[in-house]
Amino acid sequence: MADGETQLESFLGAAGRSLNEAQRQLTGSAQSLGEPTAMAITEVDLEVKVTFESSERDEVTLRPITISEVRSEEVKAEVVSTLRVRYIAVPEEEPSNSLELSARSEEDVIQEVRQREDVSSLEHILGGLEFNAVFVPATRSWVVKATDRRHRVVREVTVPDAEH
Repeated sequence: MADGETQLESFLGAAGRSLNEAQRQLTGSAQSLGEPTAMAITEVDLEVKVTFESSERDEVTLRPITISEVRSEEVKAEVVSTLRVRYIAVPEEEPSNSLELSARSEEDVIQEVRQREDVSSLEHILGGLEFNAVFVPATRSWVVKATDRRHRVVREVTVPDAEH
């Protein structure tokens, strides 16, 4: 890998660990003050401008870029992608039949995600995707993962439970 490049999974893992550490520090501070510590961070959106490439081992790598690189034409604007990641903190809960609480079916949610322009383009380019949807009662939302034939996550989308 070139300087500044990292594997997509490594990048997402590092970002998740950083948010987890921030959560731990915030709740630790609250605990020392005698405050309730259920959750300090409930949702975080991360947006990074990157270029994507495939490595020799067929792994997706990314390189974060700066606006100055685009302005100086070191990186062509056409190859710049926006990586958007949403982290949702969910308190541990007792296992239950959570689908009974959902206003929508898993199939409806998957169909909605499949019809998105970005997802349908990926499905066309990659030759078909497999979808998995999980309802998250604490946030009244669905997390839908799309994986390619090699079982790599190529898109993860959070969808509100409310009907459109």
